Amino acid sequence: MAAAEGKATLADSTAALAQYRAAGIAVLLVDLRGLGETADPAAFNDPKYYNREYRVAQLALHLGRPLLSQRVTDVQILLDWLTTQPHLAAAPVRALATGVAGPVALHAALLYPRITEVVLREAPPSYLHILENPTTKETYSWLLPGVLLHYDLPDLRRVLNVR
Repeated sequence: MAAAEGKATLADSTAALAQYRAAGIAVLLVDLRGLGETADPAAFNDPKYYNREYRVAQLALHLGRPLLSQRVTDVQILLDWLTTQPHLAAAPVRALATGVAGPVALHAALLYPRITEVVLREAPPSYLHILENPTTKETYSWLLPGVLLHYDLPDLRRVLNVR
């Protein structure tokens, strides 16, 4: 599970966690890079840039390693860790993601078939949406330069539904 607000918001949902525990399902609450407890202090991000992660997102883009790709790497690290745990090594993985963590879950599920299901809440609709609505907030966090030359988020959803 990954939430744009961080894992603390999910951990507060004790009823949902109790249901998973009763069913014998392991739950991993993840703060992806720059989200939750690892978020950049708000004082460093001028609100005029429409993004609470402006500073780290811009730095990531300038370094040629967009924040979204770094977060997909975080998921890969987690999946690699799961293989080292005997009781979790063969377990299927279901990703639940909210907000800017949604595109991360879609990309990770496409790259790593071990993720058998993706559930999105309040996820960005598409990259095209940014072009049609340039003042949309929080878009730097999930940008991939040149992505629309190849695909859009609805394309990923379609491919994953087929799989």
